[in-house]
Amino acid sequence: MNNWCDHMFHRRPILFFLAACFSFQGSAQGLIIESGAHFVMQGAVNMVVEDGGVANNGTFHPGGSTVYFDGGNAISVSGTQETFFNNVRFRGSGIKRNEGLASVIRTIGVEGNAVFDADGATNTRVFTLRSSDTVTANVDVITDGDITGNVTVERFINTGPGASEHGKSWQFLATPSSGQTIHQSWQEGGSVPTGYGTIITGTGTGFDITTFLPSLKTYNPVTNTWVGVTNTHTPVVNKNGYMLFVRGDRTVVTHNGTPNNTNMRTRGVLFTPNFPPDPVTVLPSQFQTFGNPYASRIAFNNVWAASTGIQDVFYVWDPMLSGTYNLGGYQTISGITGYIPTAGYATSYYPAGVPSPYIESGQAVFVRGTATGGNVQFNEGCKMPDSRLVHRANPGNSSSRRSMWFTTLVSNNGKVADGNIVVFGTGLGNEINEYDAIKLRNEGENIALIRNDALLSVEARNPVRGNDTLFYHIENLRPQTYTLIIYPTQMPAGMQARFIDRFERTSTRLRLSDTNFIQIQIHPSQTSSQARRFMVVFNNGERPGRFMDIDAMKHQEQHLITFTDTETESVEKYVAEYALADGTFNPFNTLYPEMESNTFNLSHQPSQSGTYTYRIRIERKDGTVHYSEEVSLSHSKHAALMVYPNPVTGEWVQAALQQAPDGIYEWRWIHSNGMQVASGKERLYGKDKVMRIRLPKLQPGVYQLVCVNEDGNSYTTSVVVP
Repeated sequence: MNNWCDHMFHRRPILFFLAACFSFQGSAQGLIIESGAHFVMQGAVNMVVEDGGVANNGTFHPGGSTVYFDGGNAISVSGTQETFFNNVRFRGSGIKRNEGLASVIRTIGVEGNAVFDADGATNTRVFTLRSSDTVTANVDVITDGDITGNVTVERFINTGPGASEHGKSWQFLATPSSGQTIHQSWQEGGSVPTGYGTIITGTGTGFDITTFLPSLKTYNPVTNTWVGVTNTHTPVVNKNGYMLFVRGDRTVVTHNGTPNNTNMRTRGVLFTPNFPPDPVTVLPSQFQTFGNPYASRIAFNNVWAASTGIQDVFYVWDPMLSGTYNLGGYQTISGITGYIPTAGYATSYYPAGVPSPYIESGQAVFVRGTATGGNVQFNEGCKMPDSRLVHRANPGNSSSRRSMWFTTLVSNNGKVADGNIVVFGTGLGNEINEYDAIKLRNEGENIALIRNDALLSVEARNPVRGNDTLFYHIENLRPQTYTLIIYPTQMPAGMQARFIDRFERTSTRLRLSDTNFIQIQIHPSQTSSQARRFMVVFNNGERPGRFMDIDAMKHQEQHLITFTDTETESVEKYVAEYALADGTFNPFNTLYPEMESNTFNLSHQPSQSGTYTYRIRIERKDGTVHYSEEVSLSHSKHAALMVYPNPVTGEWVQAALQQAPDGIYEWRWIHSNGMQVASGKERLYGKDKVMRIRLPKLQPGVYQLVCVNEDGNSYTTSVVVP
């Protein structure tokens, strides 16, 4: 370094700033930060150190800077204090050594013929790729250079009681370095450092606590089962990844202890072009796991292009897909959908409609083999810049122009349980083929699509036509009220669709240009939870001489029915009919054609609780009789809570209580993670009790509005914040 800087850093205490856009060129002497001195890189500063290094005995503030180590052989990092680099790049030629304590927050790069020796001449120095809830350090693409020695790689786990965190959960993890055992790494050698590692339980050798059920397991594709690890003194590196139950760091030792944030770290040699990762064999038509072998985000489509015999689809574990069971679940991410997750609606990890094409550093996933099977292959071209917390939203929108049909299952506590996607497009085929994604079952609730006895999480079909039908398959639904969120996109003009509940014998018209919220009641009886209870039937409205549409809606205590007929001149009269549980239709109104209009409106006053099914009997002048489709509405004399608008469109909503007694009501606005975000109290009276509620700024998600009166009666409904 020049004499001016050398003089400055031998005076202490001292604070020295480099501002953004300042380029700093060092000499062979390098940068020496004395004890008590602060060297502040303010903004996106580029600092180049030529043939020298940084000796940090004080404090190095990286800001948004990038430090370049150029030239030939040199000790690049030394000193008594840890040096935190934002970005660091080793260029030129020769060996650049770490002989101190250093970390990188964002990106490390090796260019040209340079070699970075991470642990120094004695193999005892520490260089760490840091991970936090906002960013995880990554290794850039390596071409001719190399990284040697041991590197510590962290993977932040967002466990905790906070609104943006999740409770104790399974995590599907990868190991991007080779050298330590499970006990040395994730168990921190038996020590208890705050913020690192976790308690691992099981039966065998090296466990913190002996339990019958393991908290660390691997997948066996032959038996399609998870197998518990029996010895934690075996190498942690595993190309297939691990499923690990994380309760928090190693200070959380009991099953009911409060979860907290932790970092799972491994120390060892990184996978590079000179130490490439092994391929992963995938059996024909079988599921197989693999871990991201790089300390870097990778793009799945690049992995798929480099591999053989696997489908363009991968399956991730989402601990926020908790449903009623709070177990987590699988999200299917397929190339045919533009890598949009299947059950992303209102989950903070994989939001609806947001492509998630990446596998993060430290993340493992499932893939499925084609009919021939093959190998998952990796190369440096699979790497992508940047990072996110595993499961945190990626920016951007799908570029797909195909029609798509999203279905999400939400439990009565407002938590997303599962979901699926149908993609309609030319050439996709209606048979089971490579474009479809077989369902990977959750231990909790499941909702799949079923075709030819195959359960699917993504179904690819030719463009939708009239009389096409989608069949749903449900499993493990508990007796409660669930909400099905059905969201069609880019559906063809003139198409119509109805949601059919074969147990309740109801038919509900679906909006094809908006989000549909359908409540389904699962009763204790076995028949109400039958697997193939629900389906969607399409039609294109081309039925000459028949009515074109019928719909029904509630208005206060009445049911309003609207229908349209395109050929009223051939009709003698219309007879409106309704049926209750026994299925017997009864007439309740008669209408006659009107020359000036082909749309008819009528009302019906329900006399008892139950599901009312309506249809129109069309008696034509030639003596023939036709019937419309059926549409259903439920009626209850019990109180109901309704919210408008839903989904929320601003900072205000109106909540209406019908058939509820007068009195003081306490309301609470609760996120799907169980956290209360707003509350209030209001006296309500009259026939229709309406509250106008102002909401705080909310994260997207499914919320519960709970109203409790003085008698302790509770009324609940689900509300979506997009």
